[in-house]
Amino acid sequence: RSPPTGHAEPSVIIRDDAARACAEALTRTAESPTGQPWVVKRLPPSPRAAPGAIEVWLPRTRSPSAS
Repeated sequence: RSPPTGHAEPSVIIRDDAARACAEALTRTAESPTGQPWVVKRLPPSPRAAPGAIEVWLPRTRSPSAS
């Protein structure tokens, strides 16, 4: 199976607007490890996502052996 596509910027993913306030508080509290600003994204509900779950995605780093 292929790995997830990922996100180009540090992202906080929510599935419903009830989690937005918590996600925005997270972006104000946690410093971005890449120096890029956090982005809050709302994705459509998914049957596999736990209700109220908030996902944190960081951009992939380039492997030192990659050219």
